Amino acid sequence: MIKYTFLVILVLTMLSTYAQVEDKKDIVVEKKETATADEENTVFTSVEIAAEYPGGTVAMDRFIKKTMEYPAVAKLQGQEGKVFVGFVVSKKDGSLSDAKIIKGLTPECDQEALRIVSLMPKWKPGMKNGKQVDTRYVLPIKFEIPEEEKRPAVGTENVRGVDEISFDEPAPVVEETYDENHIYTVVDTPPQPVEGMAKLNQTIKDNLKYPKKALKDRVEGTVFVIFVVNKDGSLVDFQVVKKSASELLDKEAIRVLSTLPKWTPGSNQGKVVRTKFVLPVKFKLPEEKK
Repeated sequence: MIKYTFLVILVLTMLSTYAQVEDKKDIVVEKKETATADEENTVFTSVEIAAEYPGGTVAMDRFIKKTMEYPAVAKLQGQEGKVFVGFVVSKKDGSLSDAKIIKGLTPECDQEALRIVSLMPKWKPGMKNGKQVDTRYVLPIKFEIPEEEKRPAVGTENVRGVDEISFDEPAPVVEETYDENHIYTVVDTPPQPVEGMAKLNQTIKDNLKYPKKALKDRVEGTVFVIFVVNKDGSLVDFQVVKKSASELLDKEAIRVLSTLPKWTPGSNQGKVVRTKFVLPVKFKLPEEKK
């Protein structure tokens, strides 16, 4: 009887051990299936065959050059360089998503780079282990001003104390699309003072006050001020985009320009639009102050 009882306990122990092993096998299989599912949802940064623009690098460069609208402010300041944009190329159809700036240049150039990427056609997806996968790609977009455009802007700028002032006028460049709420940087017909540039010069001459400390310290410099000309001709959102050697000159330039009367608004494709405009204001000491 004791032997029989021992055999029963032994058998039950073996069955329990086997059941535990079987349970562990189930757990392992379940983990393996979960890992596979995670891999399916992975966005890879390293693959065997990289995602590619349709037609290759040459076709992509051609698209970028054709699509790019060099920001007027960046061109005025001579800003050149590369903007690195990261995005995901879908394994399903090659569409691009989650575009963001990895390394920027200027806010205007960064925005233009994102716009270019948003207009790109679908890519050829990347490949890993013989299968198409979601791929993260970093694309450098180069901003380079053409040699023929690397020249002084047309016009003059000259300030001698409060005696005289005049401004450069940016050359008009046509944008292809119209958006009622968009603030344009390039238009068919740029905005301009109602009574012309000569009257603008006189108005500023009458109101400009060369900062006393700047006169005392013999500080000169050019302040680049950007602002928006609304569709009703009002001037708003004044900002210094290229500072001078003195914050006093920067503040005075903004103060004077913010007192200007309404302008004739810009137009694009025959429609009045909101337009960004840049005025470089040069402060130059009178000869007797030098």
